[in-house]
Amino acid sequence: MEMQKKGQTAWNALAAAGLGVGVFIIIVAVMAQVLAQVAETQTDDSTEQNLTEAGILAMALFGDWASIIVIVAIAGIVITLLVLAFRQFS
Repeated sequence: MEMQKKGQTAWNALAAAGLGVGVFIIIVAVMAQVLAQVAETQTDDSTEQNLTEAGILAMALFGDWASIIVIVAIAGIVITLLVLAFRQFS
């Protein structure tokens, strides 16, 4: 196996972080859609409906945090890029 330079390893980590955030957002969006469709098929005041509503509320909470998670991930990527850029000049 070929040895990677430090910059290549950092780029690989950045790509993995970006992909992870993207997958997280997609999963939350898909699960919210699925739960909303399941809720339409259930009767009122049933255990299944209560569980589905709890799941919908949980997905909404994840959705509220998604923007903060994305901002933190982007900040991490920018900081890493700056560190890599300054490391090359020194």
